[in-house]
Amino acid sequence: NESVVKTSEDLTPANDLQAYVNCGGVTACNCGDTLTSSYNLTVDLDCSNTTGVVLTLGANNITLDGKGFKILANSTDINSAVIRTSSLSGTTIQNIDVSGNNTLGMGIEYRSSSNNLIFNVTAKYRRTGIKLYSNSDSNNISHSDVSNATFYGIFLDEGGVNNDPDRNLISYVNASFAGSAAFYI
Repeated sequence: NESVVKTSEDLTPANDLQAYVNCGGVTACNCGDTLTSSYNLTVDLDCSNTTGVVLTLGANNITLDGKGFKILANSTDINSAVIRTSSLSGTTIQNIDVSGNNTLGMGIEYRSSSNNLIFNVTAKYRRTGIKLYSNSDSNNISHSDVSNATFYGIFLDEGGVNNDPDRNLISYVNASFAGSAAFYI
């Protein structure tokens, strides 16, 4: 059973068949992959032409360390995210820049996930910088910059408890949208 690797140039609405691979460890991550073991970026990941989610975290107790590099993604879909996690615990996303270009979508999205760490993340110029929802509990968001969001800098909602946002930079959230806020609980 052979996996198909796609580059960002292959991912267009007309031919995006969602045929991605698992990545992490010694296997490099590409646009659209699922991270199944800890991984360090060694270069910027250009996913400017990717539609949908750029990286999905797919296992408990793994770390995505950006090592100061960027994941470039400019979504036009409000439901997309650069990095998405669902129903996981013990994950860490750190030292990474997932900023957009006044784009829709989210920088980082945790859904139904608990006991995770988001540390030293830059998620500027997104609709929402960091979003935790659907009973995401006991997560720590610290030392991150979610400035210039068009809707929410940090969004915590839908039953999540004991989430700890600590020492984050949230400046100039575009308040021209009804209901927008720097921090939403």
